[in-house]
Amino acid sequence: KVKQIALIHIYKQSTISRENADEIAFYAGYKNKKSGEGLFQDYSFFTSVSNRNEEPTPTTIIKLKNKIKLFESVLSHLNEEELVRAIKDIDILKRLLVENYH
Repeated sequence: KVKQIALIHIYKQSTISRENADEIAFYAGYKNKKSGEGLFQDYSFFTSVSNRNEEPTPTTIIKLKNKIKLFESVLSHLNEEELVRAIKDIDILKRLLVENYH
């Protein structure tokens, strides 16, 4: 998914710009002309720590669980240092899940 590619680049601290987004999307198998723009927009959204660590808007238990699953889906693509950052975000989201829905 494009969102997964964006998150992987966030945790790898690799920049996605409007200039390189099409190439990155194409390399990942996305041939649609708009995939690069969508990738850039997702990357821009996730660069904000608050956008990664807050409940999705509008908030539902399903959306929050899906967000956690999305973040967990990129873990296998990260090295040890990158994993620490990703797991920190996941732990925050899981804490929100427990506090608000259990």
